[in-house]
Amino acid sequence: MSPWVKSPWAESTGPSVGLNAASLPTQNKKEKARSSKRDLTQRPLQLPRLRSASPTHAAATRAAAVAGEGRTEYQQSPAMPSSPKVFSSATTSRRAALRRLLSTPAFSAACLLFGLAGFLAAALSISWSPASDAPRGRCPDSSRPLSVSVAWDRLPGDAGAGAGAAVDLPASHATGSRGRHKVMAFVGIFTGFGSVGRRRALRRTWLPADRQGLLRLEEATGLAFRFVIGKSNDKSKMAALEIEVQEYDDFVLLDLEEEYSKLPYKTLAYFKAAYALYDSDFYVKADDDIYLRPGAYQCPTYPLTDFDLDIISFLMTGTVITDIYSADRLSLLLAKERSHTQTYIGCMKKGPVFTDPKLKWYEPQSFLLGSEYFLHAYGPIYALSADVVASLVALRNNSFRMFSNEDVTIGSWMLAMNVNHENTHALCSPDCTESSIAVWDIPKCSGLCHPEVKMLELHRRKECTGGPSAVSESDDR
Repeated sequence: MSPWVKSPWAESTGPSVGLNAASLPTQNKKEKARSSKRDLTQRPLQLPRLRSASPTHAAATRAAAVAGEGRTEYQQSPAMPSSPKVFSSATTSRRAALRRLLSTPAFSAACLLFGLAGFLAAALSISWSPASDAPRGRCPDSSRPLSVSVAWDRLPGDAGAGAGAAVDLPASHATGSRGRHKVMAFVGIFTGFGSVGRRRALRRTWLPADRQGLLRLEEATGLAFRFVIGKSNDKSKMAALEIEVQEYDDFVLLDLEEEYSKLPYKTLAYFKAAYALYDSDFYVKADDDIYLRPGAYQCPTYPLTDFDLDIISFLMTGTVITDIYSADRLSLLLAKERSHTQTYIGCMKKGPVFTDPKLKWYEPQSFLLGSEYFLHAYGPIYALSADVVASLVALRNNSFRMFSNEDVTIGSWMLAMNVNHENTHALCSPDCTESSIAVWDIPKCSGLCHPEVKMLELHRRKECTGGPSAVSESDDR
């Protein structure tokens, strides 16, 4: 046997490279490795084509070929795991099915219903939570008095107070600790000591006769109603008034003499007191001899949430929810959107100035007016916006010119201000119609003729109440 062994890495066409077999054990291992690497660089490996095109698999096969010692032919490595980037068709189909499910209308509707159910549950939990204030959705049962006495014109100890000198009080003195109560409109019903029968007729018809009814009407319509009256030197009259206040609790008592000739002064005192007591969008002056149509109401037998009441107040119609209240005509008129913040609403008129002292409407200062009155509202009912009343409150009492007639006096003040005159014939309707708000016998009377009788007659008519209405018998005395 030849002492030379042919290297398995030698080129078949090149010179043979022999190694002494006896010298193999003494050869440096590092040189042997470098020699092997040099041979590999000189002769490229002819690797068989693999089924998998994975670069990871190819690199592993090449490394196994280099690391193999003494192998004379290429041996294929075991198959590598498949690439993680390759997804199975089952996973893809499941995701596609899930995508199709999420995009279906049924799934969207189910999500919407689930969200609405959560919203309703939260609303119910809030509405049923205990609170210090009485819940809005229940019939109010307040024990606080509604009537209030306002001393606006005089302070104790003022010089000349006994002589009737007028001194303005700040709003804090007028309201005390009550604060300004927020309503959409405050309606002051002017009355006198001789109008007990008129007040009785109103309480038997369109005006609630108890405190809880007044609060329900305020809750349903946004209107607060009170009788407005001055004071008298007759102690018996004041005693009778005190009894009526205790029974019905629906008065604003002004600290001035109740006298027809001082009606312009009473009107100014009323607007100042109303502004101090109520934070309203409008302040309405009405007489006690007109049939006003604020709308029927009925306390609901189930609790209402704030959300319910907000929707009802927004709709303001009796055709949607008839067991709470019917359409409130006066509220709808006052709630109408207006571009002018200073508004004077009423049934406007013009006419000749009465210069004959024998006539009821005689005007002593007719020389300032000429032969015809300027445009102004009839006295039985009119409304001033909050900005207009705020301007009146800012002025001192003795800075106003007072004419003999209250409606002319108010009209003259409106001429001095940048107000918008809004003429509304629904406030002076002679009969109940679909649009009438205030009914009185124009032009025969400055209100209803024989109001104690006519008020009850109107209230029994379907045209006035929207349906057959029974007159209350509780106050028939």
